[in-house]
Amino acid sequence: MAGEPELQRGHTGDWVRHLQEKLRAVSNSELVVDGIFGNNTETAVRNFQVTAHLEKVDGIAGPETWAALDNAPLLHSEPSMSQPGVELQHLRVADGRLHYTVRNVSSGEHTHTHDSIDIYDGVGSHVHTGGDWREAMAQQQSVDRTMALPTLADGSYTVRLSVQGSRGGYATLGTTVVVAGGRAYGTDEAPPPQVHGELVELASIDLQQGMVTWGMWNHNDRGSVITRTTVYLMGPDGGGGHSKREFEERIEAGNVAWGQYPLPAGLADGRYTAWVGMAVNDAVRAPSGPYPWELQLEFELRGGVASRA
Repeated sequence: MAGEPELQRGHTGDWVRHLQEKLRAVSNSELVVDGIFGNNTETAVRNFQVTAHLEKVDGIAGPETWAALDNAPLLHSEPSMSQPGVELQHLRVADGRLHYTVRNVSSGEHTHTHDSIDIYDGVGSHVHTGGDWREAMAQQQSVDRTMALPTLADGSYTVRLSVQGSRGGYATLGTTVVVAGGRAYGTDEAPPPQVHGELVELASIDLQQGMVTWGMWNHNDRGSVITRTTVYLMGPDGGGGHSKREFEERIEAGNVAWGQYPLPAGLADGRYTAWVGMAVNDAVRAPSGPYPWELQLEFELRGGVASRA
């Protein structure tokens, strides 16, 4: 949608309500839709900016954030988006396949349906589409169906199932799938206790109000992880290390956590580099090395005021 206003903390009204509705539709947020842009809405915007890999993570809904919201796949399986003719219910994943129920509510005696799926990865990129025409159904008949999922790399995905009736009408439902060890698991199944390290991500680094901040995203929908983050401050002007701090944080499944490192008092003016490295507990295997995820931030300190270089 074009023409969305820039929204931030303190704004109220219908546009804020529209923003809150979109945030709920594309995330696991329980954000209250009240038309008031307060702390909870700002946090929801910031978390979405991290998971969408946006350049700016500031909690402000600007053009880039609105565009990402418009293109993000829906995560919720209810309510179904539909037009009269067919109904789609009970979407779930079991034994590596989609299971669902289709009902013919058209005025025609029989209807065929075209059942198709679209799959999006954890950053919203479209990775698969497919489908086929299925058997005819009598009026008011309900049919339980299954559909095979394609081979996917380990990770978290959104699957959107669409059913189009030959006599008109359509319905769509979405669900989340986690692939571990080459097998797909639904929200009511438990994957193996170990999943690949790519499901935990050091997603952003910034400088805000004299603090180095970073975002950590637990893609793993199956359980919490414990992250161990090391911050190493180097400088000024290419000099040796100035300070080192270590942090430990538990991140619940599907959540984003924020780390903060206040800059030490008494730093001399000059150019500094902040290095952040993250490792995780044994429940998530890192592909290599103690710090499989690391980010750097360069900033300048002038008169006690820090700004990005």
